[in-house]
Amino acid sequence: SAKGALELHANGVRYVAGARGSAGTLDILFADVARAFFQPAVNSSSCEFRDDTVRLHLRLRRPIAIGKKKATDVQFVTVLSSEDSINLSETLRRARSMYDPDEINAERRERERRSRVNHLFRDFCKKMQLESAKLEDPCGKIKFEVPKAKSELTFTGRASSSVRSGASITGETHFLPTRHCLVGLCQQPFFVAEIASLEMAYCERVDSGLKYFDLVLVNKDRESFLRIDSIPIAK
Repeated sequence: SAKGALELHANGVRYVAGARGSAGTLDILFADVARAFFQPAVNSSSCEFRDDTVRLHLRLRRPIAIGKKKATDVQFVTVLSSEDSINLSETLRRARSMYDPDEINAERRERERRSRVNHLFRDFCKKMQLESAKLEDPCGKIKFEVPKAKSELTFTGRASSSVRSGASITGETHFLPTRHCLVGLCQQPFFVAEIASLEMAYCERVDSGLKYFDLVLVNKDRESFLRIDSIPIAK
C-alpha cells in the first residue's frame, strides 16, 4: 500500500498514490462495487472493540488487478496512532493521576482528532452515495453500511482464508455485524459474509469443558462455506 489521495468522480473513485500519482493510480467504478462499508475509529472504555484506524472498505463484484495481484476487496485507511496521539488504553495502563493536566490534554487531543478524521471519512462516503445515486444503472448506486462496534453480536475469532479449504491462517480479529453482512475488516484476508447469501450456520466444538467453538456459514449453493474458528464460548 502507498500513501495517496482518494478522489471522487462522476462514475467512481480514483486513488492517486504518491505525489501526483508517481506511485500509480487505481480506478474503481461505482458499478463494480457490491458492498461498501465505513468503519470509524473507535476507542471507548464502554466498547470491547477498539481500533485506531478509520476504514473505507469496498467489496467488488469481480477481482481487479492491484500491482501483480488480483483483489476483490479494496480498503482506504487513515491510521490515527502517532507520537502526539496517545491511545486511551495505554494512558490508563500508565497508572498516572487522573487529574494530571498533560494526560487530560492528551486524551482530549486524541478524541478531537479521532472525531475530525471520522467526520471527514463519513462526509466522503455520503458524497459517494449522492454521486452514485445520479447513475441510471441500479448496480452503480452505493449504500454504505457501518459495522456496529457496540453490538452484542460483535465477537473475536480467526477467519478462514478460503471458502473451500477452511484453513485458518489469519490472526485473531473482531467480527462486527452490519445491516446486511457480518464483516472482519481489520486484517487480511478481509471477511465479508452477506446474510442473504447464506443457507445455514452451525457451530462445532460446543462443549461446556471448552473455552472456544467454531462457526461455519454455509452458502445457498451448499458447496462453498465461510468459517470462523476460536470464538470464545463466554461471548
